[in-house]
Amino acid sequence: MSHPSSRRVSALHSARSRRLIVVLMVAVVGTLLAVPATAGAHVDPKYRAQYKATLSSYDRMFHRSMTDFGFQQALITSLADQMQPLIGNEDPVVRANLLGIEHQAWIVQDNLNRVMAGWDKTLKKSFYGLRIKAFRWFDSQKDRKRYLKQVNLMDSYFRLLLTVSAYPDLSRAALMLSEDPTDLGPARQKVAEAADMAQTAHTDVHEALAALRKLK
Repeated sequence: MSHPSSRRVSALHSARSRRLIVVLMVAVVGTLLAVPATAGAHVDPKYRAQYKATLSSYDRMFHRSMTDFGFQQALITSLADQMQPLIGNEDPVVRANLLGIEHQAWIVQDNLNRVMAGWDKTLKKSFYGLRIKAFRWFDSQKDRKRYLKQVNLMDSYFRLLLTVSAYPDLSRAALMLSEDPTDLGPARQKVAEAADMAQTAHTDVHEALAALRKLK
């Protein structure tokens, strides 16, 4: 089943390439902002409560994103499972059911693309504001650099989940199901790759948050 808005799956980059890009980006950020360990860094006392609350809000935001990711992952897996026994059956009723599931997969893919576009705008605005606050929360240039290093890393890890790898892989899996469900293997593989990258993002975001909390 084809759709006007569908893109060619063959033109999409591999998950390995995207992982390498993200790793290189993070390495560059770390090199540019490299500073001594965080010992002794501190937030201006009058903003300490605000600082802690802000970090907690980003923790909650990422947790909600992971919960939504899990829901979308389960939904796409369910569609693939529903398709499996219908493939190759030429009965008109079965064919109609399969086409209906293909359409559902296309809707999921379209919704994921909208979600990613929304997150791209949200992250740009949100992390810009977080960087600006370095000048309010920290008095010394050294502490600001320590803070900005972790903020930039956290931004990269949020994007690893929401706009660069995990969510895009789910979108590609849904696209595969909507265009050619005769071979479900590639779509299932994309879902597995998405789950792997989501777990990586989860671990790395929490490490960045832990480093930021040490600056208090």
